[in-house]
Amino acid sequence: MSLAGSTPPKIVKNLKGTIAEKGSDVIFEAGIEGSPFPKCTWIKDNQQVFGPQANKFTITSGNGKSTLVIHRATLQDSGNYKVEIANIAGSAWTSAELKVKSSDTPSSFLH
Repeated sequence: MSLAGSTPPKIVKNLKGTIAEKGSDVIFEAGIEGSPFPKCTWIKDNQQVFGPQANKFTITSGNGKSTLVIHRATLQDSGNYKVEIANIAGSAWTSAELKVKSSDTPSSFLH
């Protein structure tokens, strides 16, 4: 395949770390560019995330972004999430940390 007319993948909006309540949905979104549109691979703690995985994850890519939705987050979903993007002209990545907290954990000890 020719590189003519191809542009390397570029992250134009990085993932942002977040703290989420247990049971809530978490959305990670990266803004991306490249021609041809890059292939997007989502990774959690060095293991590829597959969507849909037991209805746990939804992954969508297109229109200048790649999005990972984690449905009904649990404490086990805490970790480092990374999206790797690649096309014939190169590759790039961005990552962020997710911390899921239990809703029954008191946020303050004021009495």
